[in-house]
Amino acid sequence: MVNGRGKMKKKWGFLMKNIVTTYLDKAYNDLKTTLAQNNQSNCELSKFSFNNSLPNYTLPINCQFYILKYFPAYLAEYKYIYDMLNYFNFNQFIEQYNVLSIGCGCGIDLLALYLHQLKTPDFKYTGIDLIDWNYRCLFLPQKDNIRFVKADISNFIFENFEKINVIFFPKSIGELPVDIFKNFLNNFSKINFQSKRIAVLISAINPVEDFQKYCDVLSIIKKAGYDYIPNENGVRVINNMYCIKKQYYGINTVVPDFDYPMNIKNNILVLKQICTHCSSSLRNSCPLNDSPVLTTIKWSFNCNILERVN
Repeated sequence: MVNGRGKMKKKWGFLMKNIVTTYLDKAYNDLKTTLAQNNQSNCELSKFSFNNSLPNYTLPINCQFYILKYFPAYLAEYKYIYDMLNYFNFNQFIEQYNVLSIGCGCGIDLLALYLHQLKTPDFKYTGIDLIDWNYRCLFLPQKDNIRFVKADISNFIFENFEKINVIFFPKSIGELPVDIFKNFLNNFSKINFQSKRIAVLISAINPVEDFQKYCDVLSIIKKAGYDYIPNENGVRVINNMYCIKKQYYGINTVVPDFDYPMNIKNNILVLKQICTHCSSSLRNSCPLNDSPVLTTIKWSFNCNILERVN
């Protein structure tokens, strides 16, 4: 007989696959249409890169490719990060999750929160991003408890955020230039935090640089009267960055219900056939040549919980 925990695991595993299929099917079909209408002599997808600057996510073609390459892997990682809160018994100290997501993009971390909270799906979520991403509401529509805000984080005023108890940077903190991050810290420091405990989560791109910015955020919360919860030795100390040590660890060995639909994976390579007038140089450098992320090679994250001490 399957116990309650087993039933819940089976349920979220099914939902995770359902979410992934919903997003990838939509992104694949939209990309197929976009490529057919694309100016192949000046293909924007050929410029998709994280070198020196971010891809232009106001362009649908970049959003569609991003979802096909990264969405399942990041969903699994963010779910894994949220599940770390169970280790610290975080639920016992809060009434409900009240999440602030900085640089939320297409809302992958919201879906990870939803999967994490299936047993008690009572949460509030505010995602802030400079881009009004497509595909945010394919699975979870915006309701009173889910809010996306298009805003420049450098001049965003954090009004009515006193009760937030989870702050998440989903691969975003390293994307904030020094001046923008400095302005963000100044505005963020004005929040009159009221929660008994606050969890600060980060998924990093550059572990060393991102960790330093992460520490700056934690420092502000400490100055507001909080400190790290004691570890097993009773010491209040920051947790170091977590990494999955084996570089080519398959995500499904860490998150067993992770799955990338094979029909989509195989069909992505076929998409290039649509680009009949694309030059050979663009074909060779086309991002569609790259496989989707299926390993933990990009996993680097942290989870720290602070409690009010004065």
